[in-house]
Amino acid sequence: MTLSSHVRDVTLVSGKFGWTWENLLATFRAGWATGEVDVRTSAAGLGPLASSSGRESGWTAGASIEYALWDQVILGAEYDYVQFNADRTLTSTAVGPLVPIHAHAGVDIQALTGRLTFKFGGGWQ
Repeated sequence: MTLSSHVRDVTLVSGKFGWTWENLLATFRAGWATGEVDVRTSAAGLGPLASSSGRESGWTAGASIEYALWDQVILGAEYDYVQFNADRTLTSTAVGPLVPIHAHAGVDIQALTGRLTFKFGGGWQ
């Protein structure tokens, strides 16, 4: 039997803190996450057995580092981690007796982003 999950419509609300040193900016963040989580089970030869879909809450954490190469050009990298703990009873989609299936489908999302920023204008003091 295979358990699969799909996450869409992810929203993150987080607080961020950090510090600077010369041309370097380092930040850390943590907070709350929500998203639509679809959980499905299937078996070889039988196809889909059960599924469930719903909005789940979770948490997020991340870090970033940015370095000003010149006054107008900044190079950066960011890492984000999101976790949802989808604990639910799946509804049978197979033909036959309706047997509820209870599944704990933890969903982890990791993302690494590279960034190159160009600043235009100026005059900010």
